[in-house]
Amino acid sequence: MKKNYFKLIFLILSEVFLLDNFCSAQNISGIINTYTSVNAISGTTISVSSAAGFTAGGKVLIIQMKGASIDQSNSSTYGDILSYNNCGNYEYANVVSVNGNNIIIQSPLCRQYSIPDLVQLITVPQYTNPVVTSTLLCQDWNGTTGGVLVFEASGTVLLNADIDVSGNGFRGGSVCLAGFGCNNTNYFLPLGQGGQKGEGIADYVTSQQGGRGKLSNGGGGGNPGNCGGGGGGNYGSGGNGGFEYSGCGGTGIQGIAGANLNYSGGKVFMGAGGGGGFSDNSQAVTPGTDGGGIVIITANAIDGNNFFIRSDAPDQTLIANDESAGGGGAGGTVFLSVNNFLSVVNVSASGGDGGNTYNNIFTFDCHGPGGGGGGGLLWLSNAALPANVIFNGAPGQPGLVQNPSSSCYNTTFGATAGLPGNYLLNLPSIDTIIPVALGNDTAVCVAQAFTLDAGTNYASYLWSDGSVQQTISVAQTGTYSVTVTNAAGCVDVDTLTVSLLPPIIFSLGNDTSVCAGSPVNMDAGAGFASYNWHNGTVTQTYISNDSGAFSVTVTDSLGCSGSDTMNISYTNPSPPVFANDTSICFLDTVVFDAGPGATYLWNNGSTTQTINAWWPGIYSVTVTDAGGCSTQAAGSLAAFISPIVTVMHDTFMCPGTPTYLQANQSFSSYFWSDSSGLSIDLISMPGTYSVTVTNSFGCTGEEVFTVEEKCPVEVFFPNAFTPNTDGNNDFFSGIGVNVSSFRLRIYNRWGQVVFESESLNDKWDGTLDDIPCGMGVYVFVASYSGMSGDEKISGVKKGNVILLR
Repeated sequence: MKKNYFKLIFLILSEVFLLDNFCSAQNISGIINTYTSVNAISGTTISVSSAAGFTAGGKVLIIQMKGASIDQSNSSTYGDILSYNNCGNYEYANVVSVNGNNIIIQSPLCRQYSIPDLVQLITVPQYTNPVVTSTLLCQDWNGTTGGVLVFEASGTVLLNADIDVSGNGFRGGSVCLAGFGCNNTNYFLPLGQGGQKGEGIADYVTSQQGGRGKLSNGGGGGNPGNCGGGGGGNYGSGGNGGFEYSGCGGTGIQGIAGANLNYSGGKVFMGAGGGGGFSDNSQAVTPGTDGGGIVIITANAIDGNNFFIRSDAPDQTLIANDESAGGGGAGGTVFLSVNNFLSVVNVSASGGDGGNTYNNIFTFDCHGPGGGGGGGLLWLSNAALPANVIFNGAPGQPGLVQNPSSSCYNTTFGATAGLPGNYLLNLPSIDTIIPVALGNDTAVCVAQAFTLDAGTNYASYLWSDGSVQQTISVAQTGTYSVTVTNAAGCVDVDTLTVSLLPPIIFSLGNDTSVCAGSPVNMDAGAGFASYNWHNGTVTQTYISNDSGAFSVTVTDSLGCSGSDTMNISYTNPSPPVFANDTSICFLDTVVFDAGPGATYLWNNGSTTQTINAWWPGIYSVTVTDAGGCSTQAAGSLAAFISPIVTVMHDTFMCPGTPTYLQANQSFSSYFWSDSSGLSIDLISMPGTYSVTVTNSFGCTGEEVFTVEEKCPVEVFFPNAFTPNTDGNNDFFSGIGVNVSSFRLRIYNRWGQVVFESESLNDKWDGTLDDIPCGMGVYVFVASYSGMSGDEKISGVKKGNVILLR
């Protein structure tokens, strides 16, 4: 039960794995490529025999199958390769469009192709994770197309079956039935007079298709003396065919082995066919066998599952009777550009065995067996042979003489094996050249460093100025071109016209001088891609309140730049010169002078340099100079009240009696008309007197009065007082002369009694109920009486007193 449990888990996991891979897998088998022969190539247009199966967006492989030049002398060097020419050239191309039988590709081809020499175009299927479900094949080479299997996979190729192009290469030579003749030493014969040479990379030469000489890598055919066909060659050369009929006396004539091929030019070839046998008795005769085809796979990985990629040449298994046998074909070629090999994959490109002979009629004699085919080539993109890749490039073996009665029994009778194939590493890329693109024609700034870069995809560069590096620097207007060549020798050209633009010229304006405190708005102008001011500001405009040098660099959409600088200085006009604060005596006048300037504006509306000021308050002026700069000044004007002087005495004096005149005190100075400098003046004579007083502010007041000679009854009152507790004129009261009775009432403007007294000693302090009364004019009424001599004098005085604070 436990075993079945684990088996169930294994089956479930296997199903999950298979389902996951199935989702991205593509099953492939059979023939997956489409083939067509190429009739002409012009630029990016390839004209083909049939464009059926070719579509826009697809990838194709172009390959030249033949075209080598050979020695055509009737000697042992016949068939030697003199030049490969364009034979074996191949590359990829991307299809842009298909127009009838014209296939338009993306870029011109890198390599050269000779159309008469069998050039074919093959579709290159693109897969992700393809699964080979049954044998993957290619079309058999038909002399014009086929023989190549090619595809690409971005993921992993899973082999659940073989890939097999065995025997799909160059064709083996056909047999010839003609008259017998010993010691025919010719190396070429017309077709029908000798066994056909095996097909190879050189075209057949008219009237020279038969005979023992090789055809490049194709094995030589049998001569009229029944010599065996030579084996075809590829990486390894073929083997020689057996000698002609032993009854000819040991002439040493035999079919020549096909040559080995040189892959140093990055070419690809199919395996060549073996040479065909010769018949003169109408007995069984065998042809040469076909060579192996070409396999080209590009993939990220191959999961080989121990399956095979085969490009073998088949063995000649038929037996010739009393005739000569055909040679074996050469192994083919396998190119693998694969990053990883996940499990063992077997690659086989072995040569085919030559045919055996059996003598039924001439039982004791010998006829030539076929030579063995040469081994093929495996070429990997890896730097070392991967551990999971097993390669077999074994050569084909020569045929044997099989009649036990023959004197040559179980020998090759001169036939030889081919030489083994090999593997190579670091397979060069066969992609077409990546088109070089310098970009569109462009305009750049003169001051801007400009570099043309052809890109890193190429092996060599040649610029129109002779430079050979990847990049060049452009310093002048002109047309520049570059020719690039990649590692495969593909060439592409691109051209670019560069126009150098002058630097940007703009102006912030002239250097300027402005009034102190006035901002300056600098504008670099609209339409630029970027702005960079001296302090890193990146706006179009910049406002400064400082003096100095201000610079900006502008850059347009093409990267061209320009700079400008503006110098700014500030003017500070002299301030108005009148004093900040000034004081005068009340009703006096002072002159304010604003000093030099172009225009003036006082806060009272005056526009002159000077004004006469008398009213207390704040005076200000704005002075503008000739440059338009303005400055302001302000000052206060204080008006001090002139002192009020009161002489405390009647204007009468008694005859012969000196009297004192007393001015109110607390002034700074006094000056009486009789030259007294005290606050009290003693007079002895009636007359007119005056006193001038000066207060602490320098303001003066004067009182003039007349003193008559009699003893009057009189009351005197001042006309103003200042109850501001400064010690000067703080009270209002009367001064009586010979007054014995007295009554005083003071009224405000509404008739309200604010002070009342019956004594000259009472004084009004300017309050009503201890509350200060307001400034203004108050009315007083005083009644009094007294004796002037023997006469009783009574009177009433009315008047106004001004209360000032």
